[in-house]
Amino acid sequence: MDYTTAISKRRRHQKVEYLARLMYRDEETGAREEQSKSAPTISEAKQRLRELEEEFELGGDLGQRIF
Repeated sequence: MDYTTAISKRRRHQKVEYLARLMYRDEETGAREEQSKSAPTISEAKQRLRELEEEFELGGDLGQRIF
């Protein structure tokens, strides 16, 4: 399954936060899905992005939602 990744910088009040995002298309519904994790620094965001990719490629619980 194909996916796209991105790291974006976000300001929350006076604090800077980085978001590691993994975006993919759900095979069953065709809807776009997104998973993200926040980090205080760019290097930690890169590490969290690698974690998201590993989880996604291993077929982890990324697609499951809690209702």
